[in-house]
Amino acid sequence: MNKIIDYRTLNLNSLDVLLCSGNGKLSEHIKWLQRLKGIDSPAANVSHAAAVIKWPFKAINDIACGNKGLAGLACYFDNDDLYVTETTTLNKWAGKKGLQVNGFGDWLDNYNGEVYVRKLDFERTEGFQNKLIGFIIQHLKDPKASKYENGIPGLLELFLCEIGIKTSILNTAELHCTEWDSELLKEFKLLADVISNNRMPPFEFWPKICRNTKDAARCRNSLLDQNILVPISEPIRIK
Repeated sequence: MNKIIDYRTLNLNSLDVLLCSGNGKLSEHIKWLQRLKGIDSPAANVSHAAAVIKWPFKAINDIACGNKGLAGLACYFDNDDLYVTETTTLNKWAGKKGLQVNGFGDWLDNYNGEVYVRKLDFERTEGFQNKLIGFIIQHLKDPKASKYENGIPGLLELFLCEIGIKTSILNTAELHCTEWDSELLKEFKLLADVISNNRMPPFEFWPKICRNTKDAARCRNSLLDQNILVPISEPIRIK
Protein backbone atom coordinates (compact mmCIF):
# COMPACT_ATOMS: atom_id res chain seq x y z
CA MET A 1 0.00 0.00 0.00
CA ASN A 2 2.91 2.37 0.72
CA LYS A 3 4.64 1.74 -2.60
CA ILE A 4 4.19 4.84 -4.78
CA ILE A 5 2.66 4.05 -8.16
CA ASP A 6 2.95 6.37 -11.17
CA TYR A 7 -0.61 7.62 -11.66
CA ARG A 8 -0.11 7.62 -15.44
CA THR A 9 -0.09 3.82 -15.36
CA LEU A 10 -3.48 3.58 -13.60
CA ASN A 11 -5.85 4.84 -16.33
CA LEU A 12 -7.58 7.17 -13.89
CA ASN A 13 -11.09 8.24 -14.77
CA SER A 14 -13.83 10.64 -13.73
CA LEU A 15 -14.96 10.44 -10.09
CA ASP A 16 -12.15 8.18 -8.99
CA VAL A 17 -11.70 9.22 -5.34
CA LEU A 18 -8.52 10.92 -4.17
CA LEU A 19 -7.56 10.60 -0.50
CA CYS A 20 -5.03 13.00 0.94
CA SER A 21 -2.94 13.08 4.09
CA GLY A 22 -1.72 16.64 4.24
CA ASN A 23 1.21 18.13 6.14
CA GLY A 24 -0.23 21.63 6.53
CA LYS A 25 -1.57 23.12 9.76
CA LEU A 26 -5.27 22.56 8.95
CA SER A 27 -4.59 18.99 7.80
CA GLU A 28 -2.74 18.26 11.03
CA HIS A 29 -5.72 19.62 13.01
CA ILE A 30 -8.06 17.31 11.09
CA LYS A 31 -5.87 14.27 11.76
CA TRP A 32 -5.51 15.22 15.44
CA LEU A 33 -9.28 15.52 15.82
CA GLN A 34 -9.84 12.15 14.16
CA ARG A 35 -7.30 10.49 16.45
CA LEU A 36 -9.00 12.22 19.41
CA LYS A 37 -12.21 10.45 18.36
CA GLY A 38 -10.38 7.15 18.68
CA ILE A 39 -9.91 6.50 14.96
CA ASP A 40 -6.81 4.42 14.24
CA SER A 41 -4.35 4.88 11.40
CA PRO A 42 -4.37 4.71 8.43
CA ALA A 43 -7.96 6.01 8.34
CA ALA A 44 -7.17 8.75 10.88
CA ASN A 45 -4.46 10.10 8.59
CA VAL A 46 -6.90 11.00 5.80
CA SER A 47 -7.37 14.77 6.03
CA HIS A 48 -9.02 15.56 2.69
CA ALA A 49 -10.79 14.02 -0.29
CA ALA A 50 -11.00 15.15 -3.90
CA ALA A 51 -12.17 13.69 -7.21
CA VAL A 52 -10.66 13.01 -10.63
CA ILE A 53 -12.15 14.45 -13.83
CA LYS A 54 -11.11 12.99 -17.17
CA TRP A 55 -12.22 14.44 -20.50
CA PRO A 56 -10.50 15.41 -23.78
CA PHE A 57 -9.47 19.06 -23.82
CA LYS A 58 -11.52 20.10 -26.86
CA ALA A 59 -14.74 18.66 -25.48
CA ILE A 60 -14.22 20.30 -22.08
CA ASN A 61 -13.32 23.59 -23.73
CA ASP A 62 -16.40 23.47 -25.98
CA ILE A 63 -18.69 22.88 -23.02
CA ALA A 64 -17.06 25.40 -20.71
CA CYS A 65 -16.94 28.09 -23.40
CA GLY A 66 -20.59 27.75 -24.34
CA ASN A 67 -20.57 25.76 -27.58
CA LYS A 68 -22.93 23.16 -26.13
CA GLY A 69 -25.67 25.21 -24.56
CA LEU A 70 -23.78 26.91 -21.74
CA ALA A 71 -23.20 30.25 -23.48
CA GLY A 72 -21.59 33.01 -21.51
CA LEU A 73 -19.56 30.79 -19.17
CA ALA A 74 -15.86 31.32 -18.69
CA CYS A 75 -13.49 28.51 -19.64
CA TYR A 76 -12.72 26.72 -16.37
CA PHE A 77 -10.45 24.07 -17.89
CA ASP A 78 -6.96 24.22 -19.40
CA ASN A 79 -5.31 22.19 -22.15
CA ASP A 80 -5.14 18.88 -20.30
CA ASP A 81 -7.36 15.79 -20.13
CA LEU A 82 -7.00 14.93 -16.42
CA TYR A 83 -8.11 17.24 -13.61
CA VAL A 84 -8.83 17.39 -9.89
CA THR A 85 -11.95 18.97 -8.43
CA GLU A 86 -12.10 19.78 -4.73
CA THR A 87 -13.33 22.30 -2.20
CA THR A 88 -10.69 23.57 0.19
CA THR A 89 -8.98 26.51 1.81
CA LEU A 90 -6.62 28.65 -0.27
CA ASN A 91 -4.43 26.72 -2.70
CA LYS A 92 -1.59 29.25 -2.82
CA TRP A 93 0.06 27.75 -5.90
CA ALA A 94 -3.21 27.99 -7.88
CA GLY A 95 -4.50 31.18 -6.25
CA LYS A 96 -7.92 29.59 -5.68
CA LYS A 97 -10.12 29.06 -2.62
CA GLY A 98 -13.29 27.02 -2.18
CA LEU A 99 -14.62 24.91 -5.05
CA GLN A 100 -12.05 24.61 -7.83
CA VAL A 101 -10.72 22.58 -10.76
CA ASN A 102 -6.99 22.21 -11.43
CA GLY A 103 -4.79 20.19 -13.79
CA PHE A 104 -4.02 16.80 -12.24
CA GLY A 105 -0.25 16.88 -12.73
CA ASP A 106 0.11 20.41 -11.32
CA TRP A 107 -2.16 19.58 -8.39
CA LEU A 108 -0.25 16.42 -7.52
CA ASP A 109 3.14 18.13 -7.82
CA ASN A 110 2.04 20.90 -5.49
CA TYR A 111 0.14 18.86 -2.90
CA ASN A 112 1.97 18.90 0.42
CA GLY A 113 1.48 15.36 1.67
CA GLU A 114 0.60 11.81 0.71
CA VAL A 115 -2.04 11.06 -1.94
CA TYR A 116 -3.97 7.85 -2.59
CA VAL A 117 -6.57 7.01 -5.22
CA ARG A 118 -9.54 4.64 -5.04
CA LYS A 119 -10.68 3.69 -8.53
CA LEU A 120 -14.40 3.24 -9.29
CA ASP A 121 -15.51 0.60 -11.77
CA PHE A 122 -18.41 1.89 -13.89
CA GLU A 123 -18.98 3.01 -17.48
CA ARG A 124 -18.32 6.69 -18.21
CA THR A 125 -20.43 7.42 -21.29
CA GLU A 126 -20.19 10.66 -23.25
CA GLY A 127 -23.57 11.64 -21.81
CA PHE A 128 -22.27 11.06 -18.29
CA GLN A 129 -19.16 13.14 -18.96
CA ASN A 130 -21.19 16.01 -20.42
CA LYS A 131 -23.53 16.00 -17.42
CA LEU A 132 -20.60 15.85 -15.01
CA ILE A 133 -18.87 18.87 -16.54
CA GLY A 134 -22.14 20.81 -16.65
CA PHE A 135 -22.85 19.97 -13.00
CA ILE A 136 -19.40 21.15 -11.89
CA ILE A 137 -19.62 24.37 -13.89
CA GLN A 138 -23.06 25.17 -12.44
CA HIS A 139 -21.57 24.88 -8.94
CA LEU A 140 -18.54 26.97 -9.93
CA LYS A 141 -20.93 29.76 -10.95
CA ASP A 142 -22.46 29.90 -7.45
CA PRO A 143 -21.31 33.07 -5.60
CA LYS A 144 -20.41 30.90 -2.60
CA ALA A 145 -18.19 28.58 -4.65
CA SER A 146 -15.00 30.60 -4.14
CA LYS A 147 -15.55 31.16 -0.41
CA TYR A 148 -14.22 29.02 2.42
CA GLU A 149 -13.86 29.78 6.12
CA ASN A 150 -10.40 30.27 7.60
CA GLY A 151 -8.99 30.66 11.08
CA ILE A 152 -11.22 30.03 14.10
CA PRO A 153 -14.48 29.87 12.06
CA GLY A 154 -12.80 27.34 9.79
CA LEU A 155 -11.73 25.19 12.72
CA LEU A 156 -15.27 25.34 14.12
CA GLU A 157 -16.69 24.27 10.75
CA LEU A 158 -14.18 21.41 10.73
CA PHE A 159 -15.25 20.29 14.21
CA LEU A 160 -18.94 20.35 13.28
CA CYS A 161 -18.23 18.39 10.11
CA GLU A 162 -16.35 15.76 12.10
CA ILE A 163 -19.26 15.26 14.54
CA GLY A 164 -21.86 15.28 11.76
CA ILE A 165 -23.55 18.66 12.18
CA LYS A 166 -24.31 20.66 9.03
CA THR A 167 -24.01 24.43 9.34
CA SER A 168 -22.04 27.38 8.03
CA ILE A 169 -20.72 29.76 10.64
CA LEU A 170 -20.23 32.65 8.23
CA ASN A 171 -22.86 31.45 5.74
CA THR A 172 -20.26 31.52 2.99
CA ALA A 173 -18.95 28.25 1.59
CA GLU A 174 -21.58 26.08 -0.06
CA LEU A 175 -19.76 22.82 0.65
CA HIS A 176 -17.08 21.98 3.20
CA CYS A 177 -14.68 19.19 3.98
CA THR A 178 -15.51 16.05 1.98
CA GLU A 179 -19.07 17.15 1.17
CA TRP A 180 -18.21 17.88 -2.47
CA ASP A 181 -17.09 14.29 -3.10
CA SER A 182 -20.26 12.98 -1.45
CA GLU A 183 -22.36 15.37 -3.53
CA LEU A 184 -20.74 14.24 -6.79
CA LEU A 185 -21.10 10.53 -6.00
CA LYS A 186 -24.75 10.88 -5.02
CA GLU A 187 -25.63 13.10 -7.98
CA PHE A 188 -24.51 10.35 -10.37
CA LYS A 189 -26.13 7.49 -8.41
CA LEU A 190 -22.83 6.02 -7.26
CA LEU A 191 -23.50 6.49 -3.53
CA ALA A 192 -26.67 5.55 -1.68
CA ASP A 193 -28.88 8.50 -0.79
CA VAL A 194 -29.22 7.25 2.78
CA ILE A 195 -25.90 8.85 3.61
CA SER A 196 -25.86 12.52 4.60
CA ASN A 197 -23.02 14.55 3.06
CA ASN A 198 -22.00 16.06 6.39
CA ARG A 199 -21.64 12.57 7.92
CA MET A 200 -18.70 11.80 5.66
CA PRO A 201 -15.61 13.19 7.43
CA PRO A 202 -12.30 12.33 5.75
CA PHE A 203 -11.61 9.09 7.66
CA GLU A 204 -14.90 7.64 6.32
CA PHE A 205 -13.34 7.43 2.82
CA TRP A 206 -10.75 4.85 3.91
CA PRO A 207 -11.92 1.20 3.49
CA LYS A 208 -11.79 0.06 7.12
CA ILE A 209 -12.43 2.07 10.28
CA CYS A 210 -10.84 0.81 13.50
CA ARG A 211 -11.21 2.46 16.91
CA ASN A 212 -8.50 1.87 19.50
CA THR A 213 -7.93 -1.69 18.34
CA LYS A 214 -5.42 -3.83 16.47
CA ASP A 215 -8.06 -6.57 16.04
CA ALA A 216 -9.34 -6.43 12.44
CA ALA A 217 -12.46 -8.35 13.49
CA ARG A 218 -13.53 -5.34 15.58
CA CYS A 219 -13.18 -2.92 12.66
CA ARG A 220 -16.03 -1.87 10.35
CA ASN A 221 -16.37 -0.83 6.75
CA SER A 222 -16.29 2.93 6.21
CA LEU A 223 -19.45 4.82 5.32
CA LEU A 224 -18.14 5.11 1.77
CA ASP A 225 -17.63 1.36 1.47
CA GLN A 226 -20.97 0.57 3.11
CA ASN A 227 -22.89 2.78 0.71
CA ILE A 228 -20.96 2.87 -2.58
CA LEU A 229 -23.05 1.33 -5.38
CA VAL A 230 -20.22 0.34 -7.74
CA PRO A 231 -17.01 -1.64 -7.20
CA ILE A 232 -14.24 0.42 -5.61
CA SER A 233 -10.55 -0.39 -5.28
CA GLU A 234 -8.35 -0.38 -2.23
CA PRO A 235 -6.29 2.81 -1.81
CA ILE A 236 -3.35 3.06 -4.23
CA ARG A 237 -0.61 5.47 -3.19
CA ILE A 238 0.39 7.89 -5.96
CA LYS A 239 2.44 10.37 -3.89
